[in-house]
Formats: sequence, structure tokens, C-alpha cells
Amino acid sequence: MGITIKRPTEDFEVVTDLDALRRALESGAAIPKIDTDDHTESEIASLRKQQADAIAKAKELKDKTDESTLVISLRGLTCSEWNLIVLKNTDTKDGKIVKDWVGMVRDSLPRMIQSAHWKGKTEEITLDGIEGLFDSMVDSQVADLLQVVQSLNAPRNMVPKELRELVSQNA
Repeated sequence: MGITIKRPTEDFEVVTDLDALRRALESGAAIPKIDTDDHTESEIASLRKQQADAIAKAKELKDKTDESTLVISLRGLTCSEWNLIVLKNTDTKDGKIVKDWVGMVRDSLPRMIQSAHWKGKTEEITLDGIEGLFDSMVDSQVADLLQVVQSLNAPRNMVPKELRELVSQNA
């Protein structure tokens, strides 16, 4: 049996209903904080009721956001696969190297996807079912995905010296 390298994996969540996410974030920020020093017991009871109602609304909106969240399991590419993608998306302009990071993500994503499913559900979605997903993502989602793609395709390959020393000192 040959030795194989277990390439790194990571789940990446894509919220597909950004309006629901915005409403959930707004409702979470609107949950009142209770300062018991400046209020009577009756006022505190009223504030607690308002807080409980706001938390219930925020939970409902968070659950709606979760229902629209796609979880994609990604696996880092082999060195040769990643290097080909980097090479394809690198150009020289005016004597400077220019990398098309979005192009790298676009080209690597289909090869990196191991599986996909809706958050909280186990039924997998076929790769055909998520075709075109990248093109509908907003800039902030692409930026987050870029960080994950980079970390999976340029992983650490040994334990840092500082960690080895720290662990051995505290063993």
C-alpha cells in the first residue's frame, strides 16, 4: 500500500438569500440591552418582554437564513492541478506579474467541490445543481471563498518550530 497525502478540506457556507441575512443581522442588532440600574422592576419586566420578543424574531430570521444556506465541502487540489490554474490565470503586463484571483477561484472551484447540501439537511445536491453558483455570488462572498481556496491550496506542510517548542516545554 502506497503512502498518500490527505489533502486539507473545509466547509464553505454560501447564503443564497441575502435579504434574509440582512434582516436577521438588523433584528439581532435591534435586541434591546437591559440596564437594571436605571429602571424599576416593572420597567425591567417590560424590557425583558421586549427583549424576548426581539430574540424570537431574530431566531426566526436566522432560521430563514439558515434554510437558504448552501454548505459546500471543498478539498485542496494537488500541486500540479493548482499550479496549472495559477499559470493559466497569471499574465505579465508592463513587466509586472498580474494574477487573476477571481479566475483562479472560478477555475478551481468545480475541481475542489466534494459535496454540497443545504444547511441542516443531509440530502446532497449534485454538482449540476450548483452550476452557475459562482457567477451569482456577490463580491464579499467571492472574497471569502478566495481566502478558503488559497488556504486549501497552499497548506502548511509541517508543524511550526514555535509550536513544537511550546508543546515540548509543557509536556
